[in-house]
Amino acid sequence: MRFALPLFLLFTACSPAVRLKMKERQDTGTLAAAVNDYWLKVRWNDPGGAAAFLETPEEKLKLGRLLSDPQIRMTDVSVVQVVVGDELEEARLPETREGVVVVRIEGYDVRRGRLDVVTLEQHWVRSKPASWKVDADQSPLGADRPW
Repeated sequence: MRFALPLFLLFTACSPAVRLKMKERQDTGTLAAAVNDYWLKVRWNDPGGAAAFLETPEEKLKLGRLLSDPQIRMTDVSVVQVVVGDELEEARLPETREGVVVVRIEGYDVRRGRLDVVTLEQHWVRSKPASWKVDADQSPLGADRPW
């Protein structure tokens, strides 16, 4: 009888539902870390570091141009919410999972002389384990702002 509880806990910890929940929690953590790292680099005007989270050379070049604009200054960025989707089917390889984040951005536009506060939804994809990238198709960079 005294071994019943440890055996029960051992079997429930190994169940597929628990493993899926643990994997989801782990993926949420790696996505949150990637999003925070990306926006920290964008906030502090590090286009080379932020470009590591973009897939295409065109998006990397666009981000570099936007961050080099002295008329736009980002004053604060905070990640509001991070949600990972279900694992994707084999047909979607090399992408294995999608995620959506909500980000709150404060930026000062020197030309207009005003502070803009924007809350946006940004889509991310994981191509390899723990390698999250901005989904440029779902979340293209703005024409006049890096968000």
